[in-house]
Amino acid sequence: MITLRRIDPDRNMARFYALDVMPTLFGEWALTAEWGRIGASGQCQRSDYPDETAALAALTERLRRKTRRGYQRMSPMPPRADARNPAPQVSG
Repeated sequence: MITLRRIDPDRNMARFYALDVMPTLFGEWALTAEWGRIGASGQCQRSDYPDETAALAALTERLRRKTRRGYQRMSPMPPRADARNPAPQVSG
């Protein structure tokens, strides 16, 4: 997940924008975008794409547009567990 934020105290602006690409149950890929005011529940939108390449191209374009509008990338989150990146097993 990529998280962006735009903070401008002079304009009373504190916004976030989060983007994520993940496979769907039907073999397609989804780009999920969530945005809103920091500290409030935001809006969410999902767009489906036929393959991962198309979904990543859409993510790259949205990321480009948001950074041009002043959004800054927050420190990256650790990768979440999924089919391509399983969670590490704890032995003990």
